[in-house]
Amino acid sequence: MAVDNPSDPRATYRINPGTKAEYLEALIAWAAVVTEEDPHFVNPTKPAWNPVAIEKGVLVFEDAQAEMRMRAWAIHLTGTDSIEDLLNMAVTFGIRSYVYYRIEDVPLFKDPETFGSTTDSSCLEPGFREARLEMSGGAANTRSLWKDEARKITHREWAPAFLMRGGIIARIAFKFNPKLLDRLVKGPSSRVTEHHRGFILNTRIVNRDVLGLESVVLTRDQCSEEEVDLLLGYIAHKKEPEKDLYLFPLSTCSKKWFQDTSMA
Repeated sequence: MAVDNPSDPRATYRINPGTKAEYLEALIAWAAVVTEEDPHFVNPTKPAWNPVAIEKGVLVFEDAQAEMRMRAWAIHLTGTDSIEDLLNMAVTFGIRSYVYYRIEDVPLFKDPETFGSTTDSSCLEPGFREARLEMSGGAANTRSLWKDEARKITHREWAPAFLMRGGIIARIAFKFNPKLLDRLVKGPSSRVTEHHRGFILNTRIVNRDVLGLESVVLTRDQCSEEEVDLLLGYIAHKKEPEKDLYLFPLSTCSKKWFQDTSMA
């Protein structure tokens, strides 16, 4: 993609830099542009986490690469002295991670003043089905329908779980609701505390030595796969599944593209 504006710092560098130094300079230039355009996501204000969430929460990386990256940062970077620092870094850089809580600790997060005031709780009822996007009325109309649905699901009480998914999912969710981070730091939503519909993890199936836990049952907030599909703009083809579309590429597609192009 050509850069037409000569004042844009990206215009200084080639799209395919020939040396490592040029590549790093290009990355820095791109980062400066992104930071200037959207500073709240790239460098968000560090929130004050609920002390109970920090004390009782268990940070789990279900992706080996993400865990290795966070361990390296914790060892080598300054300012990563606590679990709160790691959580902020994971959210800032879109690293997929989850904060689990012991089942017996969940009542600690029930707020008696707001108990039972869950917004859009009807979508937790048995038999509820999310809306499905369809290519209707041209691209502009389809995009408008997608924005309406994305705005709705990112304002649900458990929507901060999108941020913990990391990557493009977190990026889109934050764009539609910048207050997600403020809700995330409070702890689990009523989806867990009241409706008991959180994702369940039994520590017998994970490395107990790493978690430092006996065999216990953990839970966390989650967004359904249907909600994730809506956020990514999934449009199912009525007759030919191989022609299904996404407005935004899946991480698996992106990873395959990078692997294919790097090996070409």
